[in-house]
Amino acid sequence: MSVFPLVAAAILYLAATLYLSLYLRNLSLRCLRFGRFFLLAGFIFHILCVVFYFFEAGHFIPTTPSEGHLYFTLLLSIGCLALNFRRSLFFVVIVILPLISLALFLFHTGEPAAVSEVVSLPTPSPWLRTHILLTIVGEAFFVLGAAISVVYLIAERQLKRREFSGLIARIPSLPSFDRFLSEILSAGFVLLTLGLVFGIIFAKSHWRVDWLKDPKVIFCVLIWVLYAGILSLRKFSPFYRGHRTAVIAVVGFFSVLFLSWGMDYFVSSSHPRLMIIEQNNTQKSPP
Repeated sequence: MSVFPLVAAAILYLAATLYLSLYLRNLSLRCLRFGRFFLLAGFIFHILCVVFYFFEAGHFIPTTPSEGHLYFTLLLSIGCLALNFRRSLFFVVIVILPLISLALFLFHTGEPAAVSEVVSLPTPSPWLRTHILLTIVGEAFFVLGAAISVVYLIAERQLKRREFSGLIARIPSLPSFDRFLSEILSAGFVLLTLGLVFGIIFAKSHWRVDWLKDPKVIFCVLIWVLYAGILSLRKFSPFYRGHRTAVIAVVGFFSVLFLSWGMDYFVSSSHPRLMIIEQNNTQKSPP
């Protein structure tokens, strides 16, 4: 796939970020219209890129980190389109759009050697396909939660310093922001839990090896424990709401980023190799 459409989508998202920022500063309806136009145009380029890429690849379930990022960024852009109609959450859109642009710019930077071998390999089990999709959608919710947390922490800091800027004037109250953050993290947690359940149940029958010791599995469980802990603590004590939840959500963002992208470059994971082993075993089996 040509790099131009993705770069065009990234540039349009950056233009949308600029105009929406100008709208928040000047309350110019013209800037709002331009911001929404560039956001919609970027989304159209983005979704066309995703459709054509996977059509050419011959599969529609991501099998590499980069392919997962295409789905991942598309989900985030859908979230931005939805939040775009809530002016009190424009700041969240402005935080997320540059991240989407950066991911699109980096899409063609290449894959780890162990991962690039499995680009053309299909995932045999439909339940494992479900596991992949649920995990990606759950991660998208966690990134959205991190963006909300960043805005929350900035607004909280300004309130403590009595710096009443446009940010304070145009966002919901901090308790309302905290409730919205809790809903987003809860949705991501449910999806990640379902993804783990499908992976745990069906991975053993597919791989037939000691997959529980795989670094990706262990790290994903640790991330699950992190979010389970903060969501549980919020239920029992208001001490863990607000600021502490926001900090944990930002920490969780970097953890999710490492799990979905960085781990394949720095840690030897068995996920791609196990797929190769399974295919080779299938080919060697007598009819």
